[in-house]
Amino acid sequence: MAENGIHAIFRDEAGVEDIFLRRRGPEFRTRVRGVDFKVSSYLDELAPVNPAEAVARGFQLNAVGERLNTFRLTVMFPVRTMHGGAAVEAELVAQVQVEEFDSTGLVFELRLEDESARAGHEWSIEIGLMRLAAELSAGTRLQCCFTCAFSDYDPLASGPLLCFQEARETYLKVQDKAGMRGVVNRYSEEVHELHWCEEFHQRKPGTGYRG
Repeated sequence: MAENGIHAIFRDEAGVEDIFLRRRGPEFRTRVRGVDFKVSSYLDELAPVNPAEAVARGFQLNAVGERLNTFRLTVMFPVRTMHGGAAVEAELVAQVQVEEFDSTGLVFELRLEDESARAGHEWSIEIGLMRLAAELSAGTRLQCCFTCAFSDYDPLASGPLLCFQEARETYLKVQDKAGMRGVVNRYSEEVHELHWCEEFHQRKPGTGYRG
C-alpha cells in the first residue's frame, strides 16, 4: 500500500477522479471532490461523514442521506502472492458498480506478469475470492488475511473477517460451528480480506470453521 493509501478510481455522472482508500479495520475512508466518505468492506457503500456537505457539493444521496446513489469504484489492491516458488508482489483489481443503490456485484482480477485470473460474486467477498483462487494455476497462491491460517468468520453473523492470530492454538483446533462458538469472542481484530501482516501463515484445507 502506498503511503497515502490504496489507489482507486471513482466514477459517477459528474466525472472521474483518482482517490486513495485508507484502512479503518475492515472498512476504509476516502475523500472524493473534497468530501470525506466511509467505504464499506464490500466497497459498494460510500457514506459521507458530513451528508449536508456532500449534498452541497452535488452528490446524490438516498432519502435519509446515508450513502451515494450511483457510482462505480475500481480499487487497485497491492497483494502478495507465491508464484512459481517465489514471493511476488501483484495487483488485485476490485471493481463494483452501484446503480440506484443496487450493486452489480464485486469482481476481482489478479494481475501478474505472466498470469491473470478474474472472478467475482454478486454479494459475497468470501465466495468471490474462493472463485478467484480456483482460477489460479497450481503454483500461484494469494497471501492475505482471507488465505491466512488464523482468520475466520463468525458462523452466527454476517460480519467482517476476524483475526485469531493471538488465540491461534485454540482456533486451530476448531473443526465445526460448535467449536467456533468457544473461540469467536477471542479474535484480535476485524480485518479486511485483502489485508496482510507479518504473522501470515498460508491456510491449509480443513483449518478452522470455514475449512
